[in-house]
Amino acid sequence: MKRFTNLLLPILAGLGFLIMSSLYVVDEREKALRLWFGEVTAVIVDPGLNFKVPFLHEIVKYEVYCKYALLWRYFSGNNFIQ
Repeated sequence: MKRFTNLLLPILAGLGFLIMSSLYVVDEREKALRLWFGEVTAVIVDPGLNFKVPFLHEIVKYEVYCKYALLWRYFSGNNFIQ
């Protein structure tokens, strides 16, 4: 029984790591590019939980600002444009 638990624990830890490294979240204010060896394979525009192939896909996220949000920040006193 002890040998079985000694084998089961590293296997479960490895599976947990593999599953966690295959999930990513795209926020409502973001878009993401899924790259396969540097080539764009998908553009993710919907927010939510997404899946990728661990260690082969690279996810590049970028924020998307609406021009009205930028104007609101400018005229509301939070002037970040110097």
